[in-house]
Amino acid sequence: MTLVSGDGVVIWSIVLILLSQYLSITNAALNLLDVVKLGSVERAAGLLEGGASVSSRDNAGCTPLHNAANAGDIQMVKLLLRYHANLNDRESLHGKTALHLAAYNGDEKMVDMLLRAGANVDSIDVNGQTPLHQAAWNGQVGVSLTLLKHKADINAQDKYGSTPMRLAATKQFYNVMKELLIYCPDLRLKDNKGVTVLDFARKKELHNLISMFEDHLRRACSRHRLATVVRQVHLIHNDGKCPSGERQYPDVHISYSWRLEETPAGEKDEIPCPGGSNGTASWTCDKDGKWLRTPDLSRCHSLLFHGWQDNVTAAEVVTTIAASLRHSRRDVTLAPGDLITITEILDRLHAKHKQDLKSMTLGIAKWKIAMRFMNSTLELVDTMLNKPTIWWGLDYHSRMTTFSRLQNILTFTTAILAAHQMDSVQDFMANTLATRVMHRPIHYFKSILLSYRHPKVNGTFLSLPHNFYETYQRDDKNATVVMVAYKNLHCTLNTLPCSPQDVQAARDLPALSQINSLIMSVIIGEGPNWHAPLGEPVAVQLQHVYNGDEYMLGNRTCVWWNGSSHSWATDGCRLMSTNDHFSICHCERVSSLAVIMDVNGVISKSSVISQVLRCVTIVSCVVSIVSLGLCVLCFVSFKNVRANVLSLCHANLCLCLMLSEMVVLGGLYIIHNKLICTIFAKVLHYFFLSTFAWTAIEAFHIYVTSAKVFQVSTTKFSPLKYYILVGYLLPFLYVALTLAFTKAKGYSYEKVCWLSFQGLIWNFTVPLAVILLLTVAAYLSAVYVVWSRVGPPNKNIDDKRSSSGSSTTLQSRCSDAPLWKNLSCGQEKYSAIKKKNHNTSKLAKLVVDSNPEGEAASGKRLGKSLRRRIGTSIVVLLLLCLTWLSGLLYILDARGSQIAVTFIVLNSLQGIVIFFLHVVTNPWIMRDVKSVLS
Repeated sequence: MTLVSGDGVVIWSIVLILLSQYLSITNAALNLLDVVKLGSVERAAGLLEGGASVSSRDNAGCTPLHNAANAGDIQMVKLLLRYHANLNDRESLHGKTALHLAAYNGDEKMVDMLLRAGANVDSIDVNGQTPLHQAAWNGQVGVSLTLLKHKADINAQDKYGSTPMRLAATKQFYNVMKELLIYCPDLRLKDNKGVTVLDFARKKELHNLISMFEDHLRRACSRHRLATVVRQVHLIHNDGKCPSGERQYPDVHISYSWRLEETPAGEKDEIPCPGGSNGTASWTCDKDGKWLRTPDLSRCHSLLFHGWQDNVTAAEVVTTIAASLRHSRRDVTLAPGDLITITEILDRLHAKHKQDLKSMTLGIAKWKIAMRFMNSTLELVDTMLNKPTIWWGLDYHSRMTTFSRLQNILTFTTAILAAHQMDSVQDFMANTLATRVMHRPIHYFKSILLSYRHPKVNGTFLSLPHNFYETYQRDDKNATVVMVAYKNLHCTLNTLPCSPQDVQAARDLPALSQINSLIMSVIIGEGPNWHAPLGEPVAVQLQHVYNGDEYMLGNRTCVWWNGSSHSWATDGCRLMSTNDHFSICHCERVSSLAVIMDVNGVISKSSVISQVLRCVTIVSCVVSIVSLGLCVLCFVSFKNVRANVLSLCHANLCLCLMLSEMVVLGGLYIIHNKLICTIFAKVLHYFFLSTFAWTAIEAFHIYVTSAKVFQVSTTKFSPLKYYILVGYLLPFLYVALTLAFTKAKGYSYEKVCWLSFQGLIWNFTVPLAVILLLTVAAYLSAVYVVWSRVGPPNKNIDDKRSSSGSSTTLQSRCSDAPLWKNLSCGQEKYSAIKKKNHNTSKLAKLVVDSNPEGEAASGKRLGKSLRRRIGTSIVVLLLLCLTWLSGLLYILDARGSQIAVTFIVLNSLQGIVIFFLHVVTNPWIMRDVKSVLS
């Protein structure tokens, strides 16, 4: 029997051939994956030549390229790439490319080859991580540099918001972080929980990381990777050298300089301490082949502290030691090393001082010792902060630690005094700091809003919430509050000079993460662990040291000082509002409060525009001064005009205004000298008040003249001497009393010499408002009198007609009357004639004040004269008010060049307008002028 027919044989043959081909291909694919894992390049080449798929995947979803890259097989990867393996294929489980695997393993050669072949340097896996994330997470320094060399995104964030820097910080890979910092990562990027890498370091109290990050933030860092030859060389080797030459201490007020020798990167050049101090200093050559900005002078000392440890541990009273230390530093310029030693001594003395007070029983004795120790501590701290640039001689970690300990010593020493003080509130003032100590019953704080304004800068102040005392209350029902305002403390941690005038853009800018405000400290109770009541934070307004008018400012961050980690913290503080001059923060925790921001550069202002505005301002002031001077000359030179009281009022007004213009021209911008600036501000304050006082006197005199309040029949009364007392003496007394009560404080020295807009400005605006109200009232009264007596401009003719009509009626009535009525008619005629003559005399006398020669005038002419007098005075008043208002805005620079032009135009117009209204349009003055000229 035949098992298979001929057709069947053919069919089975075809099936067997197809099956063998399928099995051969499948076997080849499996063999390729296995061969790649075994590393047999020749067999893999044969399989690929035989048609094995380069994109096949194993059970884990990995391609041959994934396996080869993971194994670090360079030759196998090259072979697979020749057969067009996809560089950016992602494995199925985690979505990683071959570059991810090589980066995680730290295979620099593999990473470099894949990148040169075209691998995507910023490809992401299922977690949104790039190969740089993988390298940073596993501490791969070389791979990180290779990826960055190929322009990997250093600020890439995964799906959790973490950057490569954050991952390296989490694992504390310091070497990786140091290399990443070369490429200027943005340390202010926040993860999904709102935490930056610096916040993370502070929260974990990783002091080395904090120092590293903050040191980086203080330096200028180019955002262009590989922008300089130094960084390109650094990717290959690190054998750069710092050049020899002269190096100077960066403070412009200190002339320390040294001759440094050529030094390899990462090493130090030992140098002698500056003159007046003993010890050895050093200047470090950074790893990029550049000298650090400042030397390390922490081993330099000007004072000798032999045996101070023994004295502190002995039974000697701490106030004696503190007083001795205070006297020893007099007439001595402290060295950086002295700052560390004095801080350590004070720290030990504070601990012993607290222990000594516990062992005492008499309250008054405790208070006296606490007062003496407080005064000694305050004077020592003041000395340490008097020249803040000395702190630049300490390395950053020493600065941060000393900065923190110094604040703790002062605030806690003050808190101890508060607990034993006799008076409820005490203020302590020094050159660089001020302290207020309060120990009051709880009911006192319930009735007031407790706030404290910085005594040196009025724009910086803080306010505690209404019920702040609820979170702290002593057994004796008293609460202790200590507030400290520092003047120079912020400079100790900055790289910028304290005074903006000392900034050199080429040397100092850009400066990142600078404390751009004065520092305010608050202690509630006896410790720093006070928290604000829920929903009621501490509000603090911080005036910028470097304002946005002159400097390009970066992001603002409100911070509080964390004494345990010796660093600024951001948690619990939020920025509520900010502008070029101020930042307002709300903080739930208090210690020392400040605002940090980048100062990126100086705002470039057009020199042409500023010079033109300056020249036009000078010209406008000169024109106004000349016009006002001509007014004064005309009012006092001509006898007939000088006899008029109102003309003399005009003359005094013009004189005060002219003198104020001269002060503005000569001293408004002299801000470099505090004393001269204060004097100019006081003089300007006086002349401005005197000017507006004379406007009120003019209004009052016009009203008096119109209403004829003073009626003297036999003697001629002149109120001029009383006007002079009011116009000159009252403003003088007011300014003098202001100076006496404020002790010459409250004047601004930042932009112009004038009253501070957060302090004494009310001392000008309040009396000015009162004067303006009185002036307006006087003018309204005068207008009413003129209107009621003379009538509107078109009423004079009707009045004449009605008057003539009434006379005619009276005459006709009396002519037709019987004889027995003639006597009464005669009496009426006599009364009417007498009244008419009296009114005519009265009107004529009113015109005398306008016409020095006493010319007679009709009612129409009198009304016109009075209206002109009132109208011109009101125009002058409005012009003065507008000029003063625009001048304020010009000083504030709130609207830039537009308001500057407005002020310049009005300032030049006021002299010209007054000259035109009071001189040119005055017929009697012009007649005298023509007679003189002819």
